[in-house]
Amino acid sequence: MRTTLLPSVVAAVARNLNRKNLSGRVFEMAKVYLADKLPLESYPTEQTNLCVALFGDDENFFTAKGAIEGTLNHLCFEGSIKYERSKLVFLHPTRGADIIINGETLG
Repeated sequence: MRTTLLPSVVAAVARNLNRKNLSGRVFEMAKVYLADKLPLESYPTEQTNLCVALFGDDENFFTAKGAIEGTLNHLCFEGSIKYERSKLVFLHPTRGADIIINGETLG
């Protein structure tokens, strides 16, 4: 049971770079499981997260935003989308964002 989608998305980017694919876009939308408190006293909470990575010289925030919104449109999503600077300490402070949909952080 995964608590984050980041390792699998980073692994997909690494596989592409190792095969000389120097630019691209990768996303994963899947369930993750989060403990309400440790040690576990009950089942973890299940939630759906979205993790998106763009790599290459031509990629920036606006291409990422367009890719995310295009993916959500393809999934027939309707609602409000907002982006905020991520509070995750392992992300670059100006290169990571939280995606907030209808007031709930998706990833």
